[in-house]
Amino acid sequence: MRAKRNIFGGAAWQQHAGLALCVCLGLLLSSGPAFVASEPSIPGGAGYALLFSDSIATLAPFHDMPTKELTFEAWVRTSDTCHTGAVVSYAEKTYSSDSKERVTAANSFVIWDIKDLIACRGYELLDRIPDPKGESCRSAYKKSKETGAKINIADGKWHHLAATWKASENGKTTIYIDGMKRAEAETGITREIKPGGALVLGAEQDCYNGCFEKEQAFYGMMDEVRIWSKAKTQAEILEHFRFSGSEISNSHLVAWWKFDDLVGDRGIMTTHYQAHDSSGRSNHLNILSLPKKSDDNVIYKGKDLGFPALDFQNNYAMQPYFQGMPDRDITVEFWARTPQVSDAEEDRNLYQELVSFASIKKGNGDVSDDGGYADAVFMDDAILIEKYNNEYVGSGWLRGMGDFKSTVGTISVHFNANRQGNGFQHDNWIDFAVDWKDDEWHHVAVSWKHSTGETKCYFDGKEYKPFWKSDKHDVSHKNPKSGGVTPYIAKGTERTSAGSLVLGQNQECFAGCFSPTNGFHGSIAELRVWDHVRSSSDIRNNMQSKVKHEDSLVLHYDFRPYNDQIENQVDTRFNGQKIPKYVNNLKLGGSGPTWHLSYCPLEREDGQPVEFPRPGTAGYALELDDQQVLMLENFKDFPSRQLTLEFWMWSADKCRKGSPFSYATGGYEKADNSFLLFDYNDWGVAVMEDEGTYKDHHSGIGVTDGQWHHIALSWDSSTGQTILYDNGRRVWTAKRAKGKEIPSGGTLVIGREQDCLGGCFDSDPGAKGDTQAKEVNEYGSEDFFCMIEEKRLW
Repeated sequence: MRAKRNIFGGAAWQQHAGLALCVCLGLLLSSGPAFVASEPSIPGGAGYALLFSDSIATLAPFHDMPTKELTFEAWVRTSDTCHTGAVVSYAEKTYSSDSKERVTAANSFVIWDIKDLIACRGYELLDRIPDPKGESCRSAYKKSKETGAKINIADGKWHHLAATWKASENGKTTIYIDGMKRAEAETGITREIKPGGALVLGAEQDCYNGCFEKEQAFYGMMDEVRIWSKAKTQAEILEHFRFSGSEISNSHLVAWWKFDDLVGDRGIMTTHYQAHDSSGRSNHLNILSLPKKSDDNVIYKGKDLGFPALDFQNNYAMQPYFQGMPDRDITVEFWARTPQVSDAEEDRNLYQELVSFASIKKGNGDVSDDGGYADAVFMDDAILIEKYNNEYVGSGWLRGMGDFKSTVGTISVHFNANRQGNGFQHDNWIDFAVDWKDDEWHHVAVSWKHSTGETKCYFDGKEYKPFWKSDKHDVSHKNPKSGGVTPYIAKGTERTSAGSLVLGQNQECFAGCFSPTNGFHGSIAELRVWDHVRSSSDIRNNMQSKVKHEDSLVLHYDFRPYNDQIENQVDTRFNGQKIPKYVNNLKLGGSGPTWHLSYCPLEREDGQPVEFPRPGTAGYALELDDQQVLMLENFKDFPSRQLTLEFWMWSADKCRKGSPFSYATGGYEKADNSFLLFDYNDWGVAVMEDEGTYKDHHSGIGVTDGQWHHIALSWDSSTGQTILYDNGRRVWTAKRAKGKEIPSGGTLVIGREQDCLGGCFDSDPGAKGDTQAKEVNEYGSEDFFCMIEEKRLW
């Protein structure tokens, strides 16, 4: 079990008296008042650690980066099995026009691939399969007699990792795990490292301080990170690797991040934007940063338009509870500036996310009239406007496009969309080739008409024809010079007016689940939203002018930051109601690793293990993985005709289809899925073997972003209505097992998915319990790698 912070920050949730049934994990609940005064958990001797989940911590420029020899060391813990996982990446700044030199500079020093770990200094290629010429970094280790079996640290345990490099010994690079030498290679790379580059924890840079890829992100914990200007020996590594003190007197120590900045904060975990450097050199690590007011206004064709701007660097401006977004006809317009697109593919971020509004597809509450589809659906892309900075995945397969070869600089627009789950019924997007590659200011306007689905895009006042689209997953493409595709998507669909609005990031869940891969780097100014389709002349004639606050203008941000907020300038009229303008103010924030109590196995000065954290009012949470089976057999009084399941959880597992609740009353495909909630990366529900069809098998929403989520699921046999909630918000309504009853006396398993009573788990190799053979494991691992708390069944 793990001690944890109070989820609510100010108060702990208590059980109401008179519950019909309550299954609770790891915490004894009282039947007193709903809320009581809260005491936070107390950190132990290891203090705090950072949890990375497709997130980064950065130091740029890092002027103290060692040049001739170095040691990087850290404690890490991960169970990630599907990403290469870059622990650290240092990129030198370069202005070379040579592609090989730029890539080599980006790979100045990298520790990479947690399942087959290597440390690389200055290689163009980290890995290549096949590699007959032995040009990659990995080949250097394969040539080495010191290298034995694969170094796999993705086993869910804390490991101390140390990597050294020394130019004077023919570029010798050595890897130590838990103090033991595990690999060594003489790379022959002896040139000095250039200081002043970008150091990134948790991701691999393909260009200076950017160009990240999700597949190479680190998902797990990190603690006690140190960088030395000396290639330490094994004895020197062992001297300090379990050290828990606060001071090391050694001139070679150039950076030391203990991540204990929250010690003494009494439960307030949102005030620290940096991790303090304990080496004494003030190399403080940036955990997150806020957007900042731009030094200049919008300059268009040499003219200052007087519009203030906001600069983004993988951060955001957000209103998580936005009210009054037009649910039918709409026009969105703004000014934006992005960095010039490099001529080298490896130097580009994949996307530039500009405007993201997430809401729900309106349902009527009747789950019987949707043709097998879900009645209400989470739309992470209810409105999404983004720019392709690179070739979109799959664009190379566009045939018959003549001289049209590239999607770089394209504006992509999504309306009432969710590209995952729900039978792809809401896969709605349309692309416009505006050739946006420079670093100048441009005006973007997008409109959508509800009755026809007609979608238009204007770039600097000029209307462009779309070349590629998906309308309810019906994909088509056509060269815009030949007329392009028809500009209609999502005809007749509606989104709720309430949702979450985010500038600078792409939402995969309400107001979150961001990725630095898609983080916006650039500036935005003068965002306006209208409740009608504006004409081309209105857009063209007014884009350079200050806007008049008329009734049809429902939103206006002029980006003058005040108290870490951007104020909305107009009241919103929606359905005859006035929504005060302050309701939709934007809060400035950043997306980064999160702080958690550390269980890193450090030692005191006397050689004894440091004490563990102590629980506060919220008590303990239970950490689950595939090494245990939490089971209740012969579950009496299981609800038969209606129920609600709820619990708190956090996970950073993007690899598995984790199942938090499995209740079985019989064998495979008979009653093994009597009540099942599965796949926390794309939630699905089964009741009495009814798990939906292709049309509604998955919900299109997941929660594995490393943040606490409250999940609730209700089911009513009389209608079959099944409703999923995330953090109190309804995100999915579908139909399951209408008119059926769930038998009592079955077997409940928490954290594993049963294919037979009490077993037949779909698991990865090495899992404990009654697991299935690999050849009959249909869906991959469905084990729950997660912290879970306050699980209740009503």
